[in-house]
Amino acid sequence: TNYSVNKKNAGYVKCSDPDIEDYGNKWSMSALLRYLKSEGYDTAMMMMRVEDLIIKTLLSAEVPIANACRMFYPTGKTASSSSDSTSSSMKTENPGCLK
Repeated sequence: TNYSVNKKNAGYVKCSDPDIEDYGNKWSMSALLRYLKSEGYDTAMMMMRVEDLIIKTLLSAEVPIANACRMFYPTGKTASSSSDSTSSSMKTENPGCLK
């Protein structure tokens, strides 16, 4: 991460007080949003766009995750379901996997 690289830089400013969120090179998200709002940015819109990006990122991973589930549990049995006594007709094809 950037933090892992930057913390070794001679110009890195560390804040050792956990109550101060907006000093040094590593700010909290709430401190950053307060600062941006004070500078006139529409932080509500920005966070809506971030949320939209996160949702789209998760949706883009849906197919690979579903394929991985089918690859590791092709018969629809999971590690926990393979030892139980439920009849196979009552089990779903891919329990716990996305369809």
